[in-house]
Amino acid sequence: MRFIVAFLVVFAGASAFGQKLSRISLTLSPLPGGIASTGTVELSDKAGKTPVVVTLSSSSTTVTLPNSVTVATGQPSVPFSITTLPVAADTTVVIKATVGSVTLSTNLIVQSPRVSEFSFNPAGVQGGSKSTGTVKINTAAPVGGVKVALTSNTPYWGGPSSLLIPAGATSGSFSVTTLPVVGVTDAGVTAALAGVRISTALNITPARFQTFTIDHMSVVGGSSAIGTLTLDGPAPKEGFRVKVSIDSPLIRVPANIAVPSGQTTITFTISTKPVKSATTVRISAGGPGAWVELPLEIVPPATGASSGH
Repeated sequence: MRFIVAFLVVFAGASAFGQKLSRISLTLSPLPGGIASTGTVELSDKAGKTPVVVTLSSSSTTVTLPNSVTVATGQPSVPFSITTLPVAADTTVVIKATVGSVTLSTNLIVQSPRVSEFSFNPAGVQGGSKSTGTVKINTAAPVGGVKVALTSNTPYWGGPSSLLIPAGATSGSFSVTTLPVVGVTDAGVTAALAGVRISTALNITPARFQTFTIDHMSVVGGSSAIGTLTLDGPAPKEGFRVKVSIDSPLIRVPANIAVPSGQTTITFTISTKPVKSATTVRISAGGPGAWVELPLEIVPPATGASSGH
């Protein structure tokens, strides 16, 4: 009789513990480090008159769990909280649940940060101007920060090769100084981290011709004036060619005029020929952006005066 009673006690214990612990489920896996989540311990049947205490453990300090949770009477499961720390590399953590002598386990993958957003402000600039790039990640950077790789399909974007987002931060910014371009250039820039890549475009526009001025609007024939050509931004490395035309053989200008690389202005000499009476000629200058036409009066020297402005 004692043997039969002992057997019944052991069997009852197996039913209460070993058979009732069914599985551990996780709300999220993979889970970005630094993000909280939940899990659930499930029984194969509802807890009986006695609540079932489940002991929990984690294989790494990266994941923190409560020491235990209790499945209330009449309930088939109980949730538990999961707290994670930021990690520099994807980490697999084993979560265990124990009831009596029976232990079940499951793996939680804690992820390192990934790029979630990438943008420029402003998204379009003239070559030679600045813009600011901002990279966002999906969770806080771990100790030591994370380095985001930056690449582009053109050197004209003028940015760095990487960005370090400091520990605890979820975003980082960097400044770019674009280079002057000949034509409209869409710089495709990619931010990459832990296998995730996000690309965005930075639109770079070329300098445009802006103004043409002459230092003297009236000169004595045989003397010269100085013309100035101005762009609204720096010229590209190839230079910026400006077309200058005249409507009279009484004046002469250089055949080719180009604003040098990186410069916004250039001056040139306008030579004139002597005249017997005042004559107005016209000089035009232009390029992409504008076309300007100016009059220049050429006058004879005053009686008894030498040539000059």
